[in-house]
Amino acid sequence: MAKFYAIKKGRIPGIYTNWSEVKKQVEGFSGSDFKAFSTEKEAKSFLEESLPTLEREEQLDVEFDVPNDFIEIYVDGSYSSNPPIYGSGWVAVEGDESIKKKSFSGEDERYLKSNQVPGEVFGCVDAINWAKESGYKGVIIYYDYEGIEKWATGQWKANSDVAKDYIILYKQASCGIDVVFRKVKAHSGVNFNEVADKLAKSSLLKRGVRTNRDGGLTLFGIDREELEMVFELIGAENESFHLDTNTTMNGCVNFTLSSEGDHEGRIVINCYDTGKTVVQGKESSFMQYTLTLLLQLCESGEDVVETLNVLNEETINTKQVEEKFNEVLPNYRFTSNKLDKTLKQATFYLSLDGFRYDYSDLPMPILRAIDHYLHVILQSAGLKTVTSKGVNNFAYFQKDSQGVYILDTLHEKKFTNSDQVDYLNLLYNFYRVHRHTLFHWDSDSEDTRVIETIEEARGLISDGFEMLDKYYILFK
Repeated sequence: MAKFYAIKKGRIPGIYTNWSEVKKQVEGFSGSDFKAFSTEKEAKSFLEESLPTLEREEQLDVEFDVPNDFIEIYVDGSYSSNPPIYGSGWVAVEGDESIKKKSFSGEDERYLKSNQVPGEVFGCVDAINWAKESGYKGVIIYYDYEGIEKWATGQWKANSDVAKDYIILYKQASCGIDVVFRKVKAHSGVNFNEVADKLAKSSLLKRGVRTNRDGGLTLFGIDREELEMVFELIGAENESFHLDTNTTMNGCVNFTLSSEGDHEGRIVINCYDTGKTVVQGKESSFMQYTLTLLLQLCESGEDVVETLNVLNEETINTKQVEEKFNEVLPNYRFTSNKLDKTLKQATFYLSLDGFRYDYSDLPMPILRAIDHYLHVILQSAGLKTVTSKGVNNFAYFQKDSQGVYILDTLHEKKFTNSDQVDYLNLLYNFYRVHRHTLFHWDSDSEDTRVIETIEEARGLISDGFEMLDKYYILFK
């Protein structure tokens, strides 16, 4: 017969069904207080004896010492019937700060009849796997759906497909890591439980974009923290960037972005708690630059292509982009999701058709990618490429009498051979010539130019890819 062990005083108070887990919580703990019961009700009563003023469910979630090698994770699930989809959300917490958030969704027909349950339990499995991969000895799972604990501990019999699969996945995930379950009330106001709830709900909104009648864009699945990271990057790269933030009564956060040098570049972004973000602004270099950064938040290269198709009213498929990508960058080695998505965006523009009055914004993704490679190359030589204020620092080149930038002689010896130095000089000059003349926002400049044909834009992008492919040959 199963026993319920109630630990009133121990490392992590609570109710346990496994004696080996109980020993971990009480052995060596001064003044430990625990007792075994034949029913869960008796165990709960024992714990509640000293807590007359608070609901025990909430009290358990607040007052105890978390071991240094444990991580706390709040999990939640959600469901939408139109279209049928379940979602998961979890947030990992250290102290009073979240250190990791994740949301995802699923549409497996075997699980849809269980509504939000698959979102709840698969979120738990994913959270445990992350904790184990991150090197934690144990994880404390906070949940509001009791099946998360009772199926895992054998208190409930698994009858549904989702329950049967959860038990299998839980056993695999929990192998090699201690798992402690703690229940919280749904929508009880417990801060991080509400965060997990919002993440689960936002997962039902597929990341992507659609155009609005007024020319604006609606982005799905992007939260405020991600937007603020993008704004920080824009501010670091553009001294004239200005950001105003206002919070409205309906939970919407309004951001107004502007840049002095781009008079058409005022952008208004409204971010809602539901995971929907509306972007409004005229077509401009600043708008394209901002969208390039926002597209890095898409979950995959396929999402980038889907988004760009909507934005440009095109029907280019992912296979076309992948084939073109392999053609223009045959020696590529994957190193970063953000870089990969930026390069896929540049590849998409090689297949873009249609008339526009100005094509100057199309090279932005390839030039941002080149910016990344310059950082990588210079940093590999021990050179700092970002100032304390987060601004690019490429001040390692001198302009010669012909107006060409050459790496300072004292830094040349930091590279393996002269071919690498020659390549770096070519890459930096390519970057300066095009980045500074196409996207010069700080003030009006005679050097600013406009790309008037799509052929010129494609040529610049192709030249950029040709230069980047050489990187993988020279820097192995």
